[in-house]
Amino acid sequence: MNAVSMNNLWTYLQGLSLTADNWQWLAERAKEKSNTSAQVTSKPKEVKYKISPRRRKLMEKATFNPKDFEGDERAQYILSK
Repeated sequence: MNAVSMNNLWTYLQGLSLTADNWQWLAERAKEKSNTSAQVTSKPKEVKYKISPRRRKLMEKATFNPKDFEGDERAQYILSK
């Protein structure tokens, strides 16, 4: 959420007639949500496939000079991305 949305949400919550117990409950739920989202983001990303060291070495050596592809519009488009 952006800052404006957060301010609108806060204004809405302040407009409700919440008891101290209600505020405590809301704070606990917000804290639980932030803890679970932090745990999810802390997991290492799963790799769909592994690149062999030999292939990685070959990929690192590959260099392209855009001047070599001046006449090829599709190659120019791909290299510009």
